[in-house]
Amino acid sequence: MRRVSISNIRVYNADAHFASIISCIPGHEIEDIRLNDITIYYREMDSAFDAIQAMVPENEKQYPEPAKMGILPAYGFFIRHARNLRFDKVTVAYLGKEVWPAFVIEAAKQISLYRVYAKPVAGVASFVLRAVKDFTLQDSAPFLKQTGKDNKRGVVLKLGAFNSGKLSCYITRG
Repeated sequence: MRRVSISNIRVYNADAHFASIISCIPGHEIEDIRLNDITIYYREMDSAFDAIQAMVPENEKQYPEPAKMGILPAYGFFIRHARNLRFDKVTVAYLGKEVWPAFVIEAAKQISLYRVYAKPVAGVASFVLRAVKDFTLQDSAPFLKQTGKDNKRGVVLKLGAFNSGKLSCYITRG
């Protein structure tokens, strides 16, 4: 799949078992995707949090039904085998309790996030990146936090097993 643009979407009470999924099988990347002006609120998880898997199996031979992927390890977006994705003015949040990061991105290239907001989860990184090349986060002020008495701003960004490529991170007030 390539050259898809989705804009002006509002979702409230989305199923917490399934993050928004942008994923394909190895060797067949999803390319040139644009998401613009999207807001998604996920309802509280009604399953045990220990049922959430940390790693999602590929299951290449099964029909790409989200339920076959199990409960995903991200509450907002699970992205795998994708290239040239651009998010602009995208918001993800949860209603109730949450224990997983907003974004899990695996085996992806050229991921650009502009003016993105993800409701933070206490003690959990907002982003987990595995085998990601050319990742940019820009003008996403919610990922800044006050640190110490001097009120300097710091980046709330954790790189999981970021094992290839370069990271470009430009954080400015939006």
